[in-house]
Amino acid sequence: MGNDCLRLIAGLFLATSLIGCLDGASDIDIVKEGRFDAHPEFKIGETFDNRSMCESTSWQMVQDNRGRDLVEYRCEIVGVNDYYHKRLVALAEKCEESLNDTSPNPFRARLKKERQEELDSIDHLKSEVESAESDRTKRLIKYHSKKADEKTARLEELDRWEKNKIANNKTTLSKVNQILSGFNVASAYEFFRWSVAENGTFVLIEGGVGLKKPTDEKHHESTYGDRQMRLSVGYAYENRDLRHAFTGTHDSSLELHCQ
Repeated sequence: MGNDCLRLIAGLFLATSLIGCLDGASDIDIVKEGRFDAHPEFKIGETFDNRSMCESTSWQMVQDNRGRDLVEYRCEIVGVNDYYHKRLVALAEKCEESLNDTSPNPFRARLKKERQEELDSIDHLKSEVESAESDRTKRLIKYHSKKADEKTARLEELDRWEKNKIANNKTTLSKVNQILSGFNVASAYEFFRWSVAENGTFVLIEGGVGLKKPTDEKHHESTYGDRQMRLSVGYAYENRDLRHAFTGTHDSSLELHCQ
């Protein structure tokens, strides 16, 4: 291929477009046959279609909310469904273990012991007939009564917490079992979108991730900022396996918890 077939264009990224060499080619072919200036050794298509973290890849034409026709690349990330299935099974086991745990709460035992010590101190002070009516004794009885009331309040709070914990764990277990019984396939994809001009030049417009958890009916997309998009393009050329980046984020949370 002669140098007259190459033209450098600048957008969010520098890319090399094959001007004059792909007459009549589709916009998808133009992008796939092009090269990023920062990575001139490989065509975009051959790089993006051969990533180890992709279960499959696809190219299609889409229209954005501004009405522009864009070339979209998708990498269906491998192992996402298995990741969520394992998380749900582990969560169900945790809920069941908690609900079946009948061991006494050591914090409750400690609070009861401390409250009894305060009550014993009050009884002892009241039993001392000679000093029972003294101001000092009255102050001590008031002090120990207050401490005993504090322990009682904390025990009542612990009762409420434990009841809420049991109710939450039962609800969560029911939801998890419901999800597992009709498991809604989870998946995630990384996408990049290019705009192609009439003269065959093209610019990378946006990139990001689409995630569909088993509790979702559809994918929810989040777009990269400029810095992250540059890094992500570089990672594609390095063939980095970044599956953890799509499953280990706050957005990947199932919003279900057991205590």
